[in-house]
Amino acid sequence: MSNGTPRHNGVDISSLSPLESLGKAVSSAIDPYGVTTSLLNAQMAWVMHPQELTRAFNALSGDLLALQSHILRRAMGIQSTDVIRPNIDDARFADPVWSDSPTWDIVKEWYIALTHRLEDMLFETPGLADKERRRSAFWLRNWLNMVAPTNFFWLNPVAMQRFAETNGESLRQGWENFQRDVKARNILMVEQDAFKVGEDLATTPGQVIFRNRLVELIHYAPTTEQVLRAKGYQYWALGHVHAREIVSREPMIVYPGNTQGRHARERGPKGCELVTVEHDDISAESVALDVLRWGQLTIDISGLPDLDALFDQALAGVRSELTCAEGRVLALRVSIEGTGALHRELAARPDTVTNQLRAVTLEGSGGMAWLEKVELRARPMLDLDELAQRDDPIGLLVHELRAMTSSNDNLAALGREALQELQQKLPAELREGTDALRLDASEVLRELLSDAQGELLARLAGEAGAP
Repeated sequence: MSNGTPRHNGVDISSLSPLESLGKAVSSAIDPYGVTTSLLNAQMAWVMHPQELTRAFNALSGDLLALQSHILRRAMGIQSTDVIRPNIDDARFADPVWSDSPTWDIVKEWYIALTHRLEDMLFETPGLADKERRRSAFWLRNWLNMVAPTNFFWLNPVAMQRFAETNGESLRQGWENFQRDVKARNILMVEQDAFKVGEDLATTPGQVIFRNRLVELIHYAPTTEQVLRAKGYQYWALGHVHAREIVSREPMIVYPGNTQGRHARERGPKGCELVTVEHDDISAESVALDVLRWGQLTIDISGLPDLDALFDQALAGVRSELTCAEGRVLALRVSIEGTGALHRELAARPDTVTNQLRAVTLEGSGGMAWLEKVELRARPMLDLDELAQRDDPIGLLVHELRAMTSSNDNLAALGREALQELQQKLPAELREGTDALRLDASEVLRELLSDAQGELLARLAGEAGAP
């Protein structure tokens, strides 16, 4: 008789045997993070793929052969280029002694050559899923970092030089830090009594509103600038504020803003606020983290004789904006404004102008800039006073538009009656924040009506090239 449990000769084969259960319990107790398991899985995968293993060993042998030649030249006092250079961000070997001294250069090169190949092998382990490759490489990288020569006094020339300069004080401080970490059962980056809640460290009420295996989302109660000023607390907000803003300097209250601009309205550098605490000294600086930067280029056609002059000005503007992007990819919006004779040609050939501006953008940036949009907002050269005197629909339109923009009350009424529904349908990023699009603001409505007036009158008067 079977109750759904797989059995073989009366033995339940779906559950673990006592020996397997014991092995699993011991493994969980000794290696709870699966370090050994991950590394053993990678080793077995390489053993099961002898051809790939042979190629990896051949590459390692090539490095070791080049390293032997490098060591021989350095031992003879002959300058030699490093076989494998340390990463530019690796501060462990930044001191010149690691390159100037042949002895320490050899120690450094042996370590880097072996770690370089071993890490690459685990990242390229055949027959393993990407997740398992990254996991095994992660544990190996941590072990290799632990056994780096810079972590051992007799293998670190910088530490030995520091010992001599301080008459042993650096070693004594290091030993005290080690004892402190052992006592705390943790690697302490700062003193545990560096801050005191309520004196120089503020807290705010909050509650966990979401939690899973990876993240915990906490909703903190809001505070005000007045409360922070009264307490003298410095504050670096992490809230939903898109643009960086320094609210106060005494005390320092800063909104860091987004780490990446998301659209053309979020222009300029985006990043975080780096807060540095050294004893009693607290400093903060803005650090740009964006990989793509949004820019705005405005070109006034007033005085421009032809399209070539317009494109020349665009080329200079693209190069200037690219400099401000500081080596990042630039997403550029070009706005052509002003009044002039060039308006007729722009209105007659908008697609040609846009395509030419795209070509200018690529040429001026070497492929580092992308033309997101071209706004043709130029206006024709029209005498509004003369048009207003006409006894026809054009004159009536000029009168109505002037009356509409003559007072803020008229504009407010227009915003309530005609644009309120449109305002409510705008995306959240256009309705909120310091640079939100306010269709009920008089200055915004005045600008929109001015643009509409130029376009309408141009079409009615036959000045524009559009139908």
